[in-house]
Amino acid sequence: MLSIEIDGSSTLVQVIYDRPNGDTLDTENDMGPAGGLLAAHRFDPQATWLVVACDYPFLSVSDLHHLQQEMAGPVTCFQNADGFCEPLLGIWSPEAMHVLDQNVRKGDCGPKSVVRQCSGKTIRPRDDRCLFNMNTPADLDMVLKLKDGLDSGM
Repeated sequence: MLSIEIDGSSTLVQVIYDRPNGDTLDTENDMGPAGGLLAAHRFDPQATWLVVACDYPFLSVSDLHHLQQEMAGPVTCFQNADGFCEPLLGIWSPEAMHVLDQNVRKGDCGPKSVVRQCSGKTIRPRDDRCLFNMNTPADLDMVLKLKDGLDSGM
């Protein structure tokens, strides 16, 4: 359990793993992010989940608070500058998780499909930097340069 403080009040956060104890998944193929979402849903089918991918180095508590304030419908997520939804930075209701589960059973493991099917709400972040996605060593170099610039007051 983690404890996170938001606006002066402490909230407990539990991390749910899609592969407990390093076990393999129940299916023949890795489902990608859908596997993690469905692991959370299996853990508590009635919960609404804040989903935060691990590769957004500039995402802040303020960004997550903005997402929470805008929550509406079965799924709410950020939309990037190109107009694409970011379903791994979103809030997922049990209804949206059920649709994802049904899609996976049909072979569609893409969370973006659920956002479209459920007419999910997409919101623009206050600062586009929070959506910078770090996947490569070159991305890491860019993050370190940008962070140095931010730390020096640029």
